[in-house]
Parts: sequence; C-alpha cells; structure tokens
Amino acid sequence: MLGTFDRVLVRPRGALFQVISEDVALRRVGRIAQGALVFAIALQLLAIDWTVDKVVVVAVALASGTVIYFAIFFAIFVLGATFCFWTVQAKEATHVFTYGGDGLASFPLDIYRGSVRRFFTFVVPLAFVNYEPALYLLGRPDALGLPDVTRLLLPLAALAMAALARFGWRQGVRHYQSTGS
Repeated sequence: MLGTFDRVLVRPRGALFQVISEDVALRRVGRIAQGALVFAIALQLLAIDWTVDKVVVVAVALASGTVIYFAIFFAIFVLGATFCFWTVQAKEATHVFTYGGDGLASFPLDIYRGSVRRFFTFVVPLAFVNYEPALYLLGRPDALGLPDVTRLLLPLAALAMAALARFGWRQGVRHYQSTGS
C-alpha cells in the first residue's frame, strides 16, 4: 500500500535478501545456548541404551534439525512475504505458523489431536525437527503409525518447504504491480 516494496526493488541487493534481513535479532542466540544446555542435561539424565545408530541419529538430528528448523521457518517467512503480494494481513497469518509452531514444537506431538499431528507432520513438517528423532532415540512408536524410516526424512522436509517458498516468492515478484505513487 505504501510502495515500500518498490524501494526494495530499486536497491542493488536482491529483494529476498532485503526482506529476510529486515528483522535480524541477535538476542535469539541466547535461545540456542539455552537449548544446547537443556539438551546436554537431558542426555545425561535419560536412560538411553546407546548404540552406534542412535549416536548417528543424534548427530544427524542435531545438524539436520537445526537446518530444517531454520529452513522451515525461513520458508514460512518467505511464504508470508509472498502472501503480502496479494493480501494486506499476511504477517498475522505467518505468525500463526512461526510463533504457534515454535510453541507447538516445545511439546511432544502426542498431546495434540490427530489432525494437528498430521498437519505439523505433513503440511508444516515441524515434527521432523525434534519429535521424530526423539521417538527413535527413546524407542517409541509414532502416534500416527509411521514407519521408522520416516524419522530419517528430515532433509526432504526442508527441501520441500524451501522449494514451495521459492516458487511462491518468484510468482509474487513476477506478478507484483507497483502502487503507482
């Protein structure tokens, strides 16, 4: 409405880079340190029968989970920015998935109804960040009845979200019409 995206388009940096870097906050580093501390304490307190495959799953889950977490949220933010090409209130819709998804991922998915579990497994794949790897480590079955191999699909979930976000962003920029002011 105000023509602020027109200003982004005439700058020498890419439009997506400018939109994403608009809200970088270093205060979020503390959350990463807190999570690492809680994870280290939990590993010591849990009675896990450590095998080579479980160590590999932890290593892959930490690396992939971190990348996927950021890729999924990055994709959600890009999709939210993309929706701004067609609607005015897209930011609030984005917050439902980012802040709501962050809160949802703080608890085991078992406490939610089946439809919520399916949504955050297949549509917004936050279950692959920590829930599915934790089930494997603890030797518990998936509440949706998914096979064990599903827990190793972390990178595919991130790629799917990134591809969707890229497609949406390109469509939005391609069909963008200036405010004319």
